[in-house]
Amino acid sequence: MSITYQEERGKALTTADNQLHLTSPLIVNPDSVVGVDLYVFARGPSGVGAIWHILALLERIGSANPTVAQKSVGQMHDPQAVWQADLVASGGLIQVQVRGAQGVSVDWQVIGTVTAFRPSVTG
Repeated sequence: MSITYQEERGKALTTADNQLHLTSPLIVNPDSVVGVDLYVFARGPSGVGAIWHILALLERIGSANPTVAQKSVGQMHDPQAVWQADLVASGGLIQVQVRGAQGVSVDWQVIGTVTAFRPSVTG
């Protein structure tokens, strides 16, 4: 099963501090392997922008928490050098984690594909 992931424009995340923030979660089904291919866009004041490319493989064995088996976060452009984007997994969910800068309003958008493989179980 493959889904295209894009946070709705009206639901994009805005930050104004240097704290970590999480985007909308995606559920990782038990007994599955998930491939993630996401772009994280950030736009600050006066149109300054940044972009990251996240590729990851996650595994969820049974109903245990998903684990990130392999991950690559490529910072394609970030003129601010303090903004951050990453992929985190916890409690059956995966989310993009972002960090802006203190006193700077940053709009974040996540676009990409999440593909899950869950083999059928036969008895």
